[in-house]
Amino acid sequence: MMKQTLILIINDYPYNIGEPFFESEIIELSKRFEQILLFSVVGKKHETMTRTAPPNVTVIPLGCSHNKFRNIFSGLFFHLSGANGSNLKTRAMDYYFRGKAKTIAAKINKALKNYSISKDVIIYSYWLTLGLSALLLKKKLVNEGKTVRLVSRAHGYDIYSELMPAGYYPYLDLIVAEEDYIGPCSDYGTNYLRNKFPQFVNKIFTHRLGTIDHLKSFKIKTNKSKKNFVTCSGLRPVKRLDLFANAFCLAAEKDNEIKWFIIGDGPEKRKIQAIISKNHMEQRVTFLGNITNDNVYNFYKTIDISFFANVSISEGIPVSIMEAISFGIPILATNVGGNKEIVSCLNGKIIDKDVGTDELSQVIVELATMKDNDYQELSKNSRQIWEHLYDATHNYEKWISVIKGDSQS
Repeated sequence: MMKQTLILIINDYPYNIGEPFFESEIIELSKRFEQILLFSVVGKKHETMTRTAPPNVTVIPLGCSHNKFRNIFSGLFFHLSGANGSNLKTRAMDYYFRGKAKTIAAKINKALKNYSISKDVIIYSYWLTLGLSALLLKKKLVNEGKTVRLVSRAHGYDIYSELMPAGYYPYLDLIVAEEDYIGPCSDYGTNYLRNKFPQFVNKIFTHRLGTIDHLKSFKIKTNKSKKNFVTCSGLRPVKRLDLFANAFCLAAEKDNEIKWFIIGDGPEKRKIQAIISKNHMEQRVTFLGNITNDNVYNFYKTIDISFFANVSISEGIPVSIMEAISFGIPILATNVGGNKEIVSCLNGKIIDKDVGTDELSQVIVELATMKDNDYQELSKNSRQIWEHLYDATHNYEKWISVIKGDSQS
């Protein structure tokens, strides 16, 4: 078989703390490709990598700026058909998107001059928004005589126009048209794109993410500590941990055994701390901050967590939930995005996205005081759902076959 070069465009990995869920996928990719050139969009040359890539993966940091004005200025003088902005704000978004895409593609093209790549090239965008950079790069490589295949994953914010400022997603039509294959991580995302672009349904298929099994053997969780709740996410407004904090404090007043472990950090931390302090619940809440993926797994091995909570206003399918159910942890989650594909009454509780503080606090108490047999059934089902749908070894084998063009769905 002809040698293939995989050009992978990703936001952070292996710098900073972003995209921890990619860590297991890159291991599988490295087994199937001889040459992988991984371009980290925001990674900087003099920064220390926070994670180690496999030996045959060459990491090239691009050091691209998120500066709005710089990218808008760059886009002003670069024409690209497909812009649909109809007012000042949406036209500025057009300029920003194409300016940033132009910069990324130009930096990758410059870096490629230092490497010998095969005639058969696959450009894999880890986020659909990076697809615009990929198609600009493809044009350059095709002009050099390369055969290029474009493949992209799609997660959450990079799918839905409604989540973009002013509800406007620049160049989405062009990106979807030019990609050879798009793999949303949820059926919800797949259906959204298929409904929006019915002419391209034959190249949009669900490909779930997954996690590696970190248990030598699985045992159904018992009730011995079924009042420990955990959240694992960035402390950002979209995650609504202020809502959970207020609800937790109400629940903790009714049950003095309920505790909350918070994995993650971010701009909402002080707000959450203030809520906890105001309600005098400091002894019941533990802030763990940003920790590595390995330490998350070690945490689940050593601390008897009863429930994982996710009350986000928007999601794809959270890898953090996949990690939790692999340990048989039942889930409390809002009915947004693809959450209902991984959470139901079988392995936890799915709640309305507009849930209020009082209602959420009642749910927390109900879960904390449920009967032992009911809890053990939720635990068993959580693990079974993971084994059936979110085992990385199976999911990534199928996805990589699609990337290489060996499979169509």
